[in-house]
Amino acid sequence: MKRLMMFLLVFASIVPAFSVRAQDLISGTLFEDVLEDSAGRWLNVKAIAVSEDGRIFAGTIGFPMFRSTDGGDTWTPLEVPENEVHALTACTNGKIYAGHFNRGVSYSTNNGDTWHLWEKGLPASAWIGGLVVAGDTVITTSTGGEGYGGAFRSVDGGKVWESLNPLTTDLVEIIRNSEGHLFVAALGHGVMRSTNNGGTWQFVNSGLPPEGDGLRVAAITIDNDGTLYVGDDYRERGIFRSTNNGDTWEIVNSETIGYRWSTRVLAIGPDGYLYAGFGKVAGSAGLRRSRDKGATWEDVGLVGSGVNSLAWKGKDTLFVGTHDKVWRVIFSGTTGVEMISDAIPSGFTLHQNYPNPFNPSTTIEFTIPDRTFITVKVVNTLGQEVATLVDEEVPAGTHKTTWDASGLPSGVYFVRMNADAFTATKRMVLLK
Repeated sequence: MKRLMMFLLVFASIVPAFSVRAQDLISGTLFEDVLEDSAGRWLNVKAIAVSEDGRIFAGTIGFPMFRSTDGGDTWTPLEVPENEVHALTACTNGKIYAGHFNRGVSYSTNNGDTWHLWEKGLPASAWIGGLVVAGDTVITTSTGGEGYGGAFRSVDGGKVWESLNPLTTDLVEIIRNSEGHLFVAALGHGVMRSTNNGGTWQFVNSGLPPEGDGLRVAAITIDNDGTLYVGDDYRERGIFRSTNNGDTWEIVNSETIGYRWSTRVLAIGPDGYLYAGFGKVAGSAGLRRSRDKGATWEDVGLVGSGVNSLAWKGKDTLFVGTHDKVWRVIFSGTTGVEMISDAIPSGFTLHQNYPNPFNPSTTIEFTIPDRTFITVKVVNTLGQEVATLVDEEVPAGTHKTTWDASGLPSGVYFVRMNADAFTATKRMVLLK
């Protein structure tokens, strides 16, 4: 009863919040803080995961895990074995894995309603930092020094674990590429790679700063084309990239990131951009992204907030776990691009939208002769941007996108396309 009362008292102070912070960094982007502690205490959201059916899970330090089934509008506390969650993976059919600070790995088969603690074969007080799941095979990484850290594998869904005998015990994040190769961020030791499901390991640190130079790789991710990225935490050495499966590394253009901030999380978004979350160190923090593999960067927002975790719900909604709360970021106006034909046209063309006049949605087609980064935006008669429909690299061919003008008043709008030196504008009429 005492434990239940303490749990209810903690939950009573956690409330959904909807104070919107205006952001001018990326036009049309909406930021909402959807989960915070009303008493002003830091939730310290270390892990966020979104299931296939859209449930959102937020793992915190010192508070319950939380779940939302309505896109982040409301949240329910989940009584997990330990209120310190550092890793989360949402699988299919309601399966959820959570990595804890010193209780191993817990597992739910019913979307978090009940949990089982599976730690047979895991060291006591292991700090679980990363999880990858493929069917019933689960591989986890742990830090905490000799006897506590390492890499471990279960082939029965987490019931029994075996040590994979890695080269060091201070391991945090782990990822798997399309070929099944494993890559691990090793604090103070660089990057480890296994090409046989954890059977054997090797360091792949060519091009990374030497161990004695203070490198602390803590964040790692992989692009759709196999490009690897790692980020340095605490030492602020920057972000590095490998295009050859980790054999060699090069630093990205850190000057455009700013001060080589403390990198806490790296992720590839559904838009193909590289997103980087930075820790609250010496006043620098926030979320940035690169559309060109780290060559240039732009601020997304949350400047001053320590960003710990990222997870997407669909194409346009990003959930961000920071040092104090959960944010919902909606990249409003971006509707996606559909290829109509891959036949290569002779030049750039922006076609007239159809129908026109329209209510409330209309289709916009365009052609490009080669793969190009393009933008398609809608502005009103004052020249104010009201929607970004396309903001990405698009292959050659004929494409279409849709603009839904629900919520906007009737009137004249203009769709504007920019690609290299090409610019075109078409007049549209919204008639309600």
